[in-house]
Amino acid sequence: MKKLILSFALMIFTYCGISAQESNHSPKESPLEIVKKTYPSATKIVKINDIWNKAVDKRGKVLGYVFNSSEYGKDIRGFRGPVPILIVTDKNQKIRKVTAFNNNETPKYLSKVAAEGLFNKWNGKNIQKAKDEKVDGVTGATFSSRAIIKNVQLISKKAKEKKIK
Repeated sequence: MKKLILSFALMIFTYCGISAQESNHSPKESPLEIVKKTYPSATKIVKINDIWNKAVDKRGKVLGYVFNSSEYGKDIRGFRGPVPILIVTDKNQKIRKVTAFNNNETPKYLSKVAAEGLFNKWNGKNIQKAKDEKVDGVTGATFSSRAIIKNVQLISKKAKEKKIK
């Protein structure tokens, strides 16, 4: 009887450990920390309008542009809720980085999306034309990849509507 109870307790402990591991999300990075991975000399992100932001260095020199779908993509959901993205471009508005951040998706699905190269599909594309890019979702991470694609399309559309001079 003791063995049965111990076996049952071990199964519960193992299950709880796996569940806790799956709900453990990586530390939340700020948009600036993400931008610094592309532009290490960036010191701040300066708002231009409600869609366009610029990444600048300590002298105020523009390094590139930053787009955050947190406000606009609240209704675009992955498996576990909204999957906001950050897009970083160069000064010529060519995409250098697309990444998901501050979300509740299961890390293994976002890792699969990254491993399959979904985030890189828009690299080198103009931010205002990225919405027209035909990009397939990642099998096995369908909800997450669809949310990322829809967020890129939304940001691209908004960037075109609110062009900067």
